Amino acid sequence: MIVKCEAVYFPVTEVNKENGKFNIDGKEITGYRIESSDESNLKLTWDLPESKQDMISTLEKTKWKNDDVSYDDFDCDADSYNIRSFNENGDEINEDDYEEVDFDGDCNLELEYFEVDNGLDHITLFDDDEDEIVISPSNFSSYDDFILKVKELCG
Repeated sequence: MIVKCEAVYFPVTEVNKENGKFNIDGKEITGYRIESSDESNLKLTWDLPESKQDMISTLEKTKWKNDDVSYDDFDCDADSYNIRSFNENGDEINEDDYEEVDFDGDCNLELEYFEVDNGLDHITLFDDDEDEIVISPSNFSSYDDFILKVKELCG
């Protein structure tokens, strides 16, 4: 019996936010930093059979944002990020305009959102003996055939 599904998506757009204080040329300013990457890896996890319908509903979508889908757990990471700084009013701080800019973040990086646009690489299904079945949409003649196979394997 299949007990877990992990879906790996790449590339994924990921945007994170961290609140904190800037020290700009000796003046303290409250604000935040936005980290974004359009080359992130995303792994969504569903515990089965409880989350089977959420899994199927998500896998059937080829383009979505995180608020459009349901999952039990996720892990998102990127090799590099584009970092932009803002004051508390949302005005961008161009750090190149100042001699010295330090940011003291609250160490609480919050996921703002992630977005998938045709990025499903593969899924791994785990049975109750911890055996793995790895399948990829690229191994099927159509995405619909891939979804039918996933439904068949998950009962």
